[in-house]
Parts: sequence; structure tokens; C-alpha cells
Amino acid sequence: MKDIGFIIIMMFLIGACSKSEIETCDSKPRAWFYMADDTTLLLFSSMPEETSESIVKIPITMAGKVADVDRNVLVKDLGGSSFNPGSKYEIISAIIPAGKKKGEMQVKVYKTENLDTANDTLSFEIVSSDEFEAGLQDYLRNAIIVSNSWFKPSWWNWEAES
Repeated sequence: MKDIGFIIIMMFLIGACSKSEIETCDSKPRAWFYMADDTTLLLFSSMPEETSESIVKIPITMAGKVADVDRNVLVKDLGGSSFNPGSKYEIISAIIPAGKKKGEMQVKVYKTENLDTANDTLSFEIVSSDEFEAGLQDYLRNAIIVSNSWFKPSWWNWEAES
């Protein structure tokens, strides 16, 4: 009876082993935005009037081996709103610094006249590159809403009494 139990255990162990690959520490690192499908609000109206540009910093994180050199994260620019094509912005960098697991994407946004009449939404997505695979699916996209107007907060439900 002991032999049958031993054979069953061995068959279970052999069956548990499969030929599918298990990712190891040698796998390519993965990068994603720190917050899932996050949106940053940039209000030029809350800055001094002479402000003509601002840099938005969006946190990025990674899984995998930490490197001894800065590594670039490839970010696809999904563009701005088609309703407000006059907006001007540029991705300055998207880097995980040497020795770190967290970095940031920096986007320079310019105050343009069209923001007085309509907001703009700038959208970005982390994609696979030579240095990083795209990471967590729900954390690959990020957006910046740019405006030169004031927003009514969602919690504001007060109405003036007459």
C-alpha cells in the first residue's frame, strides 16, 4: 500500500511540472504609471498671470532588476483633444533613474490662447521598448487636462437663494 501512495505522489509531482515558462528575475523589466488610469489637472488660472508654461510630473514605477544607468520608458503620445488643436506641449522625458524603481514622465505644457475658450486633454500610454515591457494593463494610460479657466468642483452643489 505504501508503494501505491508513493507512486500517486510521484505522478502528482511529475504532472505539476509543465513545460510552460515561468518568468524569472532575468525577465525583461516592466514599467507602468504609478496610478491606474490617472488624470492630472493643470490650471493656468491658478498660477501667476505671467506664467506661460508649466512642467507636469507623472510618476512611473517598474518591476524587475534595478539598473546602474538611467533607463528611458517609451511613452506613446496619444495626442490632445481634437476640439482644441491649438494646445502646445512636449514630452521632456520618461525615465527610471539609475538605482531606482520609481521615476517620472515630465511634460512641458504651454499656456496658449485657445485654453481661454476650451480645455484640452492630453493622453499618453506606456508601450514596450528595448528597455521595458509595458507593465500592468490598467496602469498604462495617463492624461493631463489643461485649462485656463476655473472648474466647479464636483462636490459644489450650493445654489444662491433669492
